[in-house]
Amino acid sequence: MKERQKGFDLGWVSDSRNEIYGFAILWIMVFHGYDWNRFNYSFGHSWLLPLRSFINLGNCGVELFLLLSGISLYFSFAKRQETLGFYKKRYLRLFPALWIINGGYWFYLFMKDVLEKGIDVPHAGGHFFMRATQLSFWFGNDRQAWYVAAIAIFYFMYPFVYHFLFDD
Repeated sequence: MKERQKGFDLGWVSDSRNEIYGFAILWIMVFHGYDWNRFNYSFGHSWLLPLRSFINLGNCGVELFLLLSGISLYFSFAKRQETLGFYKKRYLRLFPALWIINGGYWFYLFMKDVLEKGIDVPHAGGHFFMRATQLSFWFGNDRQAWYVAAIAIFYFMYPFVYHFLFDD
């Protein structure tokens, strides 16, 4: 166990980060399941109904996740303040996972545009590019992967915010 300073110390957040991330993810998943009216988490028992109030606050799980991500960004960037390396590391984690998970669906939409709607390939390809880069969130009406679009901007802004807050 690490020796901690006296006073206000948030080291426990760093020590328990994975557990808190896990809690936040579960909270978000339960919220979405309840929000989509797919699950009844009371299982027919009235004494579990107060749990619904907690589940309805599942958007707080997203905020908790973003807070932990911000803390992690601080520790990561403070160790080695190399902006290009920071961007490379973050975006190589973010976009390949997005492409693997959503790429097939976006390709399906691309083919649907071309075959069913008769949209020409360059135009449909532009839609595919906008989705793959998440520009469709900011300059279109595609809200499917909003979290990735937001986190990509946060990653871009972080070195600027860090230098603004912590440089003399």
